[in-house]
Amino acid sequence: TKLSAIDAKLGSSWLTGAVELGPDLLPTGKLNAKLADLATLSRLAGQKVGGDLDLAVDLKASGGKLAALVSGSGSRMEAQGAILTSPSLRFESQDVFGQLVKGEFKAASLAAAGNTIENLALSVDHRGLQTALVVDGRFDGAPLVAVADIQRGPAGVDIMLRDLRAAPRGVALALAE
Repeated sequence: TKLSAIDAKLGSSWLTGAVELGPDLLPTGKLNAKLADLATLSRLAGQKVGGDLDLAVDLKASGGKLAALVSGSGSRMEAQGAILTSPSLRFESQDVFGQLVKGEFKAASLAAAGNTIENLALSVDHRGLQTALVVDGRFDGAPLVAVADIQRGPAGVDIMLRDLRAAPRGVALALAE
């Protein structure tokens, strides 16, 4: 099955691309989206989100595995009182169904409840039942660093905070060793 000319529009937003399903029903192809008005799209899901986002998705099926690369950027996104400026993302997986995902989300700033984190970078490395997270940025003019491992197991979810450093309102904060 082949969709050789995907071309969808909703307001000022659009999606284009082409995708082909192989004998294993896994897709190979490329999709591009310009979500120029997230407010219109979010209303379809009963949510309130504003801003814009351009996305590119590259899918490749091989050997019964689905690989994907998702990248995107925007000028501003807003939801639940939080505002992201200049968001960008790049996530890739060599095995989507095997839950192998690695990537990074960045923003020039994240503002919420009168607080702002500048130069925000969130790195994610997810392998099966374990996820490693690293957050970098600047909060109140000082470096902000957080490193955590999240492990899903039979008893639930374990979160191990490996590092936390910041200086909110000029007060040095660090995770005890």
